[in-house]
Amino acid sequence: PMYILLLVMFGYRNPWIGLLTAVCITLRLLVHEFGHAFTARRLRHDPTIMLHGFGGLTSRSRSGRDVEEAAIVAMGPAAGLALGLAVFALWQVLMHLPLVPDVVVHIVDSLLHYCILWNFLNLLPMWPLDGGQLMRLGTGRWLPAPLAARITHGVSLIVIAGMGVFA
Repeated sequence: PMYILLLVMFGYRNPWIGLLTAVCITLRLLVHEFGHAFTARRLRHDPTIMLHGFGGLTSRSRSGRDVEEAAIVAMGPAAGLALGLAVFALWQVLMHLPLVPDVVVHIVDSLLHYCILWNFLNLLPMWPLDGGQLMRLGTGRWLPAPLAARITHGVSLIVIAGMGVFA
């Protein structure tokens, strides 16, 4: 319900633009989560996907080795960035057409923005984002798990503080 409420908030000024934005965000989220889920399914982890107010979550029935976990985590942003590259290619084609409807430009622009920006943001080393999970898995290869988790959380706080200062 919170996800739907969030999508409705996008359309309170202009319902058509809000609907298009909501569809673009939902498509981007689903592609991202399907990247996680398809990899998890390939590794026989029985994934499920849930969309919520903060994005999406792919859950699994079990955990795997660190290499499997890293592959599952990394394939979400990879799928989203692949969609972003496909949308960028479409954008390049549309730029050479004489008349492109505004609604098409808005859809392509929104998809490109959400695919590229949000997937790179998701790769920042902030827990529990994918970048933070990859950092914990990576530091856990050389350090004990509790220390790797503490380092990841510390780096997350530094990144959040840096973003706050930048904003």
